Amino acid sequence: MSEIVIGDTEKAELARFLSGVRSAPERAFWYIGSIPGGRQSIAEELRGYIESEETGIWLPMDAERMPCCDGVKVDKDNKYSLLYHCAAVEHIRELVNIMSAEQLQIEYQWMLDSLYSSLVGNWSI
Repeated sequence: MSEIVIGDTEKAELARFLSGVRSAPERAFWYIGSIPGGRQSIAEELRGYIESEETGIWLPMDAERMPCCDGVKVDKDNKYSLLYHCAAVEHIRELVNIMSAEQLQIEYQWMLDSLYSSLVGNWSI
């Protein structure tokens, strides 16, 4: 199989898809997980953490933090504001734009595999 060329159209598709994955109610805590060896999609990686038990504030890890995060108000009344921001298309677009060609291939293939699995899944209505 030949490699897919990832241009602006594919990056936009990827940003919208990853935003949808991160925003889905069943994936509300997409940032929780472990990072096994090897590269994986940012939809499956640990991307943030809870600052402390006392504050309960969610903060993005360095690899997730983008300049757009700086304008997001975070305090005890807005504990998850950065979590919601990091699920937004605008934020993910910034992540996608700094990815290497190799990482873009991983992300795009993960998206295609996820879509394929959804289409051929066992549907019982």
